[in-house]
Amino acid sequence: MGYNTRSCGSNTTLALIPISQNLILWADFIFFMNNSNEDQVLRYLASHDLNLHDVVMSKGICWDIEDIYNYGDDSLVWTIQKKLELFQKGHTFNARTKH
Repeated sequence: MGYNTRSCGSNTTLALIPISQNLILWADFIFFMNNSNEDQVLRYLASHDLNLHDVVMSKGICWDIEDIYNYGDDSLVWTIQKKLELFQKGHTFNARTKH
């Protein structure tokens, strides 16, 4: 099965491709590597666009992967593949607290 994916950063001022309204609305799911990335986006949207905040809350999935890997690291790729396999099998990753 193939996927149509996009990658973007949670830091809207530093990311090469920052998360945007277009990407949020386009996505079926939004995978966050860790809680810090997810919280950064949700805090920003809570003060700028509550509608998009709610969309991210409904589409967001946090994988709790530590930010310790270099770009393209084999261990990171393996970890993401395993998380995606679990997701495809219906595994739930994050029980959200109210942001």
